[in-house]
Amino acid sequence: MTTAQVRKAVENHIDYWKRALHLEHYTLEVKWQSLEEASAETLIDGMYDEATIKFDDERLSKRTSDYIERTVIHELLHIIDRDRDKIIEQLEGSLAPDSWRLFKDVMEQMTEVVIDRVATVMYELDKGK
Repeated sequence: MTTAQVRKAVENHIDYWKRALHLEHYTLEVKWQSLEEASAETLIDGMYDEATIKFDDERLSKRTSDYIERTVIHELLHIIDRDRDKIIEQLEGSLAPDSWRLFKDVMEQMTEVVIDRVATVMYELDKGK
């Protein structure tokens, strides 16, 4: 798949899944750039109903269309999960620095696993698998 095809597919998947996840009121900015560790990442700052999703179109061009769609779902689920993330961040001052780093790392890993599983199940249900 070319990077142009990846971009079109991502945009189509965002349109579809934004509606399916009831995120129509969100303003999403999509950025295309090389990422060090992932195919995509979601940034949630500022206004409550705004988010930026960065996609590595070069990396995604080497993946299957199924993977690309699951990646879009995964990133949109991070938007839904934003409040829990904010609550976890508020715990930082309550823990010793070493405990905080360990807690934060474990929570980030667990969040990624759960969001990835939910994204996969949603994708499979949508496709009738």
